[in-house]
Amino acid sequence: MEKIIQPNQEELPYSLHKISHTFDQSKIPFHQLEQELNRQSHIFIVVLGTVIGACISLAIGYATHASLIVFLLLMLLPIAISYLLRKVYIHTLLHFQD
Repeated sequence: MEKIIQPNQEELPYSLHKISHTFDQSKIPFHQLEQELNRQSHIFIVVLGTVIGACISLAIGYATHASLIVFLLLMLLPIAISYLLRKVYIHTLLHFQD
């Protein structure tokens, strides 16, 4: 027979019980939570949006014979898509319900 040893809640440095009490969304005002999420970088979402935007820009640039102004505008596309994806991610985090 195998014996399973589980640590007590007091032995764990960061138990789920302690974490849930330190970050209780019902006690934080909505605008303060939104400001905190806007301050965070969300680097994975930004990089993902930049890669997707770069692929779209490359496809558009390859398919068209455009001038320098159009290529400069295409350079803004990855930045715009990463910003949009980050805003959608923050909106999803704020309005997600269990």
